[in-house]
Amino acid sequence: MERRHGARQVRAVLFAALLACGGAAEVAAPSKPPPPEVLAMQVGVHPGGSDDTFCQALELGLARSGVPIASGGVAPDVVISCHPFVTEDDSFIRMEVNGQRKMKFDVRVEVRAAQNDSLVDQFVADYKGYRGGPPDEDVVNKTVLGFAYSPRMAAYARAVAQSKSSGVVGTVVAQPTATATVEAPRADTRDDADWFAIDTVKCKIPARVEACDAVRRYLQRHPQGTHAQEANDILVAAQPALEKLQKDEVAWNKANHFECASRRTSDACVGVEAYEIQFPTGLHADVAHRLLKAAGVDK
Repeated sequence: MERRHGARQVRAVLFAALLACGGAAEVAAPSKPPPPEVLAMQVGVHPGGSDDTFCQALELGLARSGVPIASGGVAPDVVISCHPFVTEDDSFIRMEVNGQRKMKFDVRVEVRAAQNDSLVDQFVADYKGYRGGPPDEDVVNKTVLGFAYSPRMAAYARAVAQSKSSGVVGTVVAQPTATATVEAPRADTRDDADWFAIDTVKCKIPARVEACDAVRRYLQRHPQGTHAQEANDILVAAQPALEKLQKDEVAWNKANHFECASRRTSDACVGVEAYEIQFPTGLHADVAHRLLKAAGVDK
């Protein structure tokens, strides 16, 4: 009974924070609490320059959620850094406040091992706001949940906990289902190393046909690996987007675009025109538009 009560308390702390941040209506509550090892790690937060207000808000959100923020000389277990990319809002209606135009913020949030700077996990946060202004609260809350429930964070946090409980001094590896020291690696260290070397975000949000090739190679090498289930889940989720990209690539290869480029006539560019109609925002849409314009077929 005590263990269940403790788990409920942890979950209550986490979601009380989301209520306090004002995003409870938008963020769905998971059915179980996050791993206690994740909520026990010391976390350092390093904002990423003058355009970054996201990391400050994220640090506050993590602290409200019961995640220990390293301070007062306490060494962090992981370090979070934010890398914002700011562009003008391209919406049809553009707003200005006090002479400032609303901007589009794309923030790459990296979580790295404090001891060796290896990448543990990363998240992408995007929202619209003003330079120097607070980020969208719901986006911050979703990032807090992403951190708390990430399988990668859970694996690494268990390695940190094992290292601390064993009292062994060594570098915690960011591939953490094995023993947490470099000096005594277990058989699955290579499995973890191969997995954590993959930028899974590219497969989760595929922009090219080959975006998931690294995930597939991992499964070929480690079909029963520690991360095989996560790899398969990522591939299943990405499959619809990959199929669309594959159709796009096949259509472009059949469009006779080389002939269109060399002859520059409407007859030679029929295939390219058909491609542009079928895939107006496809992988090769810009090239198709330029070819058609050069052939005088541009609408």
